[in-house]
Amino acid sequence: MCIKKITTGLLALTMVFSGAIMPMGTIAAETSITASAANKTYNYNGYQYIVLEDGTLEITAFDAAANGCKGKLEIPATINGKKVTSIGKYAFHGCTAFNELHIPEGVKTISDFGFYECSSVKKIVFPKSLTTICYCAFDNCKSLTAIDLPENIKDIGIFAFSGIVNVKSVLIPKSVVSIGEGAFGYKYVGRFSVQQMDDFTVKGYKGSAAEKYASDYGFKFIAEAEKTDGETKKIKGDLNGDGKVNVTDTTKLAAFLKGKISLPEGVDADINGDGKINVTDLTLLAACVKGYRIL
Repeated sequence: MCIKKITTGLLALTMVFSGAIMPMGTIAAETSITASAANKTYNYNGYQYIVLEDGTLEITAFDAAANGCKGKLEIPATINGKKVTSIGKYAFHGCTAFNELHIPEGVKTISDFGFYECSSVKKIVFPKSLTTICYCAFDNCKSLTAIDLPENIKDIGIFAFSGIVNVKSVLIPKSVVSIGEGAFGYKYVGRFSVQQMDDFTVKGYKGSAAEKYASDYGFKFIAEAEKTDGETKKIKGDLNGDGKVNVTDTTKLAAFLKGKISLPEGVDADINGDGKINVTDLTLLAACVKGYRIL
C-alpha cells in the first residue's frame, strides 16, 4: 500500500497570525447561505445562533454547561419556530460533553471546523437533508467508530474526516460529486502533519467520486452493487434494506440474537454461510463494518 504523508496540507490551507491559526481553505463548492447584515446573535438553551437571509438559522456556538448535555446530544430542528439549516464555523469545536450526536433533518451545511476535535463522540447520525460538509468539519473526532454518510450528500471538504483512526472503511454515496484531499483515511503524525492509513478501504460505485478518490490517493476500493429496475441487489449483511452494511445492521443483528426483534423476510444474515444465524455471524459483520474484512 502506498503511504502518502502530507506535511504541508494543513499549513497550505492556514496562515499564522499573532500565534493563532486562521483557516483559509474551504471545499470546492462554497455554501450559498449568508447571514443577515446585522449578524445579531441569539441564545437558546446553550445554543448561540444567527438568522440567515432566508429566515432559517445557523448555530454559531454551543455552551455544553448551559445546555446540560451529558452523553447524547440532539441538536434541535427548530428554535423559536425557525428551522436550523446550518452549523457555523467552529460552532462545536473541541466540545467533549457528548459521545453521541444527532444532527437534525433540515440541516444542509456543516461549515469549516464545525465539530473539529469533538474527541469524545463515537456515533453521529446525519440527516438526509445534508448536502455539504466543509473543511475539517469532523477533523480529529478520534473516538468515532463509524461514518454513515446520508444519501444526498454532494460535497465533502478537505480533511473533513481526517484523524479518525478507528474507522477503517467508508461507504461514499453515489450522490457525492467532490471529495477534498485528506477527507478520509488519514491519521495525525504530529500537530499539523497527517499520514495515509495503509489499512483504509473506500467503498462506492464504479465511475463515482468515491472511486476517483481511492484512485487518486492509493486506497483500496470496493465497488457496491448498482441498483437495477428501481431495486437494490440483495447485499449480505444489509439487514435493514438500505443498500449499505453499517453499524445499524450490527445493532439489528445483535437485537435479533437476543430475541428482541425479528429480521425482515429476505435479508441475508447468515454471514459465514453455515445455514445458521449466531454470534459468529455478528462477529464477522462487525469486522466488516470496521473494515477488517470483506463479506
